[in-house]
Amino acid sequence: MLSMTMLAQRDWHPMSGGHWGWGMSGMWLFWILVLAALIAIPWLILRQRNNTAGDDAEEILRKRYARGEIDRTTYDQMLGDLRKDAPLR
Repeated sequence: MLSMTMLAQRDWHPMSGGHWGWGMSGMWLFWILVLAALIAIPWLILRQRNNTAGDDAEEILRKRYARGEIDRTTYDQMLGDLRKDAPLR
């Protein structure tokens, strides 16, 4: 609790580094944490979105066709099956 003596001092402020304040190091720490949060939160959201989306079935099918694992007829048939069963967006 703040004492009346501390409040009576004209230069006292909790962040001024007076008797028990954090001073400039506290302000630097605060702004570094704010900046880190502004960078980390969007990065984590995008990373999670990319991990949860993963490769959808059509992308996997395209990659298999590109690698030559399946022929054009099989690709077209499988693609038609995927699109027929796919939920409407």
